[in-house]
Amino acid sequence: MDSIVIPEQLVLPDVRELPRMPSLPGWVALRLGLVKMVEQRSEKDGKFHQNLPTLPRSSLLSRLEREAIENYVVDLQQLCDHTAKKNDRFRSDLLAIIARMMLGRPSSPQNELGVEASGEDYFDTLEDVPIWSLSSSYRRWLRGEVGLGPDGRAYVTQWRPDPTIWRRIALEEVHKVQSRVVQLRTLLRAEPLAEFDEAHRARMRERFADLLATLKSAKIQ
Repeated sequence: MDSIVIPEQLVLPDVRELPRMPSLPGWVALRLGLVKMVEQRSEKDGKFHQNLPTLPRSSLLSRLEREAIENYVVDLQQLCDHTAKKNDRFRSDLLAIIARMMLGRPSSPQNELGVEASGEDYFDTLEDVPIWSLSSSYRRWLRGEVGLGPDGRAYVTQWRPDPTIWRRIALEEVHKVQSRVVQLRTLLRAEPLAEFDEAHRARMRERFADLLATLKSAKIQ
């Protein structure tokens, strides 16, 4: 029976309120703060790894904690798969938000001299982007809350965004979710940190002292 009771559940992000991500419960944040990437032998395959995630043995995840994180990671990943490309049920949602954008914001006057992006251009550019991030980022565009572009200048939100700009802004929100997935998968991979008792450390100090004395003697000769 697990001795650790999970005091707080992991909360999925409210996709209507992104880019804000919910805070992690204390028992998860504590473990993440204790993770160390070290070079040591893995207990799983017996091989040395240069960047093996580890936790103090006393802080390893319990079965219930591990299951909670694994289920949470699956749910986060499913959010990232809510795209028209991966699921046909989101195709109509994507078409609807593209139509809303094209009706709600006029094209930039600069496009009169060039070729204005069509609905198909938007669809082809955005079909692999989660629909919730497109909705959230478009609301931010309407509110003028999308920040600065790569050139350091504010976006001109009185016009509709170019497909590639809309994609960039939407993916900024997706990356926050994906970063949490990577972070928690690293925690799930964590193995016990190799820890030595005082007797072992004393023997190592003695051996090092003997080696140092031998090297000094050889140098003198």
